Amino acid sequence: MRYRVLAQLEQTKDYISGERLGDLFEVSRSAIWKSIVHLREEGYNIRSTTNKGYILLENESDIINRYELQKESACRYMGKTVCCYDTLPSTNDEAKRLIREKNVDEGTVVVALSQTEGRGRLGR
Repeated sequence: MRYRVLAQLEQTKDYISGERLGDLFEVSRSAIWKSIVHLREEGYNIRSTTNKGYILLENESDIINRYELQKESACRYMGKTVCCYDTLPSTNDEAKRLIREKNVDEGTVVVALSQTEGRGRLGR
């Protein structure tokens, strides 16, 4: 839900009320507010103004999450599913675990902001 709200804010490029967003997504204004809170926690600069609504400021950001990665991808297969983590021991190990336990789709991408036990090519 939060990324649908974010996409609408990106598309609108002007203030849009919580009531209007709620009507668009058939949810309460409270659900919209909760989505806005989560987006702000992720680092999105969203301003709210009484009697105007919400507006997304500074669209260009360095936020890495599933929404941003999928938005930038023009691939048909790679990145259709993106798994984002703050920290992992190893993205390769997590990808292997997902294949074994969750039967993920071909082309799933696993990314982490940091790895504690990551290995490079040839195990280095």
